[in-house]
Amino acid sequence: MAATIETTSQVKGLYPDQSFPSQDIVPDSLILQVATITGAPEGDVPQVRVPYVETDPKVGFVKEGDELDRDQPTLNEVLVTTRKLGLITHQSRESNAYAGASGAL
Repeated sequence: MAATIETTSQVKGLYPDQSFPSQDIVPDSLILQVATITGAPEGDVPQVRVPYVETDPKVGFVKEGDELDRDQPTLNEVLVTTRKLGLITHQSRESNAYAGASGAL
């Protein structure tokens, strides 16, 4: 015999149908100050070039008045290519009746 769980409450969670841009919620966060926000790539072909510092420049103590060495960091990049995922699954008519259900799948 299978257990039946029935939800009778119409109460939703806190802000269930809303999302908030991070720039509006935490505009002074460090990640928003140092990162470059780009658009989302679309399709199967686009690549996103993500630069990063591979090797930090050398740092050390110097005497007052001594000339500072100019050491350059080693820069590199990684290519992120979009890929498409596919899946076929069963969904009941009742579960599809909820607003936004098909978009969530």
